[in-house]
Amino acid sequence: MDGERQSHHDIWVMDKTESGWSAPRHLPASVNSAADEFYPMALQNGTLYFGSQRKDPNGPGDIYRALPQPDGSYAVQDLGRPVNSAGGEYEAFVTEDERMLSLAVSGGTRLAWRLRSLCLAQAGRR
Repeated sequence: MDGERQSHHDIWVMDKTESGWSAPRHLPASVNSAADEFYPMALQNGTLYFGSQRKDPNGPGDIYRALPQPDGSYAVQDLGRPVNSAGGEYEAFVTEDERMLSLAVSGGTRLAWRLRSLCLAQAGRR
């Protein structure tokens, strides 16, 4: 899959090298699913937060956290409630210490968007 154009939205990375940037690298299936993945945010420790439209009970778009593993893979978890809801959650911004998360939430039945912030430690997600 490396270097191949995908027909849906996936997450790719490039590494900074001494001479510039590496070739784009498609992240593994634990991060990229058959659904769309979007709006990734990488932390300095390698943790990745991103949105996905995977089929699950929360809603049309949820926020996921991918933890890098020693073998180069990622352990991916749906952040669940109270981060994700029946509305669609998108564009997560997480502080570097992973204590606070802000995100955009679609209005469910109304075509309205709102911003929401929460403390991940108090939500039991850190």
